Amino acid sequence: MIQKLSNYLVNIFLVLLGTISLIGAVTELAVMQNKLSVTKNILFTSLVLVIVCIFIFRKQVKNLVELCCASKYIFNVIFLVIFCGLIFYQLNMIQALTGIMEFDPAFIYSLILHKPIVGSSYFSWYPNLLLLLNIENVVYHLLDNPNIYFFLKSLNVINLFLIDAGLMLIFLTVKKQLNKKYAFITLLMAILIFGLTPYIAIPYSDNWAFFLMSIYIFLLSTIYNKKQFHFNIIPIIFIGIDSALLYKMKPSTIIVLIATIVVLFVTILSKGKQYLNFQNIKKQLLILFLFIMPFLLTISTCDYFVDNNNLIKIEKNSSAGPLHFMAMGLHGDGGYWWDFNSKDESLPPKDRKGYEIKVIKKDIRDFGT
Repeated sequence: MIQKLSNYLVNIFLVLLGTISLIGAVTELAVMQNKLSVTKNILFTSLVLVIVCIFIFRKQVKNLVELCCASKYIFNVIFLVIFCGLIFYQLNMIQALTGIMEFDPAFIYSLILHKPIVGSSYFSWYPNLLLLLNIENVVYHLLDNPNIYFFLKSLNVINLFLIDAGLMLIFLTVKKQLNKKYAFITLLMAILIFGLTPYIAIPYSDNWAFFLMSIYIFLLSTIYNKKQFHFNIIPIIFIGIDSALLYKMKPSTIIVLIATIVVLFVTILSKGKQYLNFQNIKKQLLILFLFIMPFLLTISTCDYFVDNNNLIKIEKNSSAGPLHFMAMGLHGDGGYWWDFNSKDESLPPKDRKGYEIKVIKKDIRDFGT
């Protein structure tokens, strides 16, 4: 009963979020088409037509996918061709797009190259950049202090590994939980959504977060498979480590950890007596300990290296709060909002929360006009 109710609630949220996303996408279509060239508009329209055709002939497409998956040889050949083609495309994109950037990626590599564009207050205000700063600094010194072009190109090659390894982990996870057919379809969708994008030429935290998130989901699939929990110590420890790295790299991904806890809670409630006995409670407490200890140790280790880095001094207790990022995400297209950020940062800490709530309320009201 509880499981059916939870599934019903999840479906309601999915429908609502899907509807909101579609409305938002439709309103942006006209604006986007005005910005695109004639060639890109033709390409975009062709892509939409292909998607419509796939939907119309979905039975034939489904039969084709099942045919490919039925033969191991055909599947392996198609899989290899797709992945080799993807890597070739990505390497060409890295070659064509690698160059100097603006905003956060530029602030990070400029500091590493000892040509800082912004001061310590920026990194104190945005501490989520510090783990990436330390990683890129290690890469820079391992490469023996190269020039800016070689350094950025190397970071983009690392992006290639992060994205493609993440795609492979997603494929393996879906294959483990469902079957090869759905894993293949998921892989194709993931390649279209993320694998082909110019993100590969931007050394930023998004690519690391994607990779770490893929590891997180894959590790979860090793302890929860076919609607059964499997008590595996090593994956649980690594989930704790990976969760901490994910949080330090991209704080907003904490929502995934919260979602996991909610799902586990609902699952335990739905199973009832099966889990709520002394033996299982003892096992659950051990799992909690095996997760929390690596999580806290990893957080502490990251904080130690951040506080003792040789690049910049961090001012403690001066970082932007969650409401700050919520306000920026709600405004306009969710991008960086210079005026708001400047004013919010200039306010005394005690006045920021009130200002951020005021801005959030205004943006929510503006959605209705």
